[in-house]
Amino acid sequence: AVRDVANRVCGLTTVMSFDASAASLQRVSYESVVLHASDIALLDEGEWLNDAVISFAFDFFEKDHPELKQGKAGNGSSVRLVSPGMVQLAQFVQAEELYVLLESLSLGSAGAVLLPLCTGAVRDVANSGSHWVLVAVHGATQTAVVFNSMPSAPALLTQCQSIATMFGKAIWGWDGDVASTNVLEGDTVQQRNCSDCGIHVIHNAEQLLLRATAAPDPTSSTPHNSSVELECLTQVLQAPCPSYRQKVLDWMQLVSQT
Repeated sequence: AVRDVANRVCGLTTVMSFDASAASLQRVSYESVVLHASDIALLDEGEWLNDAVISFAFDFFEKDHPELKQGKAGNGSSVRLVSPGMVQLAQFVQAEELYVLLESLSLGSAGAVLLPLCTGAVRDVANSGSHWVLVAVHGATQTAVVFNSMPSAPALLTQCQSIATMFGKAIWGWDGDVASTNVLEGDTVQQRNCSDCGIHVIHNAEQLLLRATAAPDPTSSTPHNSSVELECLTQVLQAPCPSYRQKVLDWMQLVSQT
């Protein structure tokens, strides 16, 4: 009832019905993430995804996504993922500390990184964020491409510009201040309710990674044009299919069987 009221307040409609809490999964331990029944239940229609579910999806993309594994085996990927926890932490540390935190991830050879950003987060206040966006940070052109499934207010774009600059400096040694970072709005479908921002972040990241695995590997001997990479990040992204929440649950069930 609460989610129906929220959707009416937003003037939006629910487009599917799916009950993840009815699934047999009670706990999933995978790579860096442990999901409990309460996390898995967030895949119910109308529920807002937390960082644990998004972290799971990003780990799955890195390790076990069938199409991405095949693409990386052939071409490699010039786009890397950063966990929601690291993005959250980056907002509250100094630039030097972020450099140390990222050093072990070896992101410097990537052409771009994808940052799942929970906007409105407040330091030391649990669950204080209110909306997920995906920020694609392109190293060679000092550009942040913001994929937002709702209209972007200027303050949100400024926040994305600031976080992208922090990562750009730490990963690629960008020069200049925050204003030196270009900000573009990615062409992505808008969500149709008040709760699907996290689903759009996961789906948009998957699309961008699939494109990247089809592009030339920047570490290969083949000449590489960074502008092609940026174009790859700014092309239109499609909407998640109505069963995308089920698809994420299927990934959880897949890894729990191995």
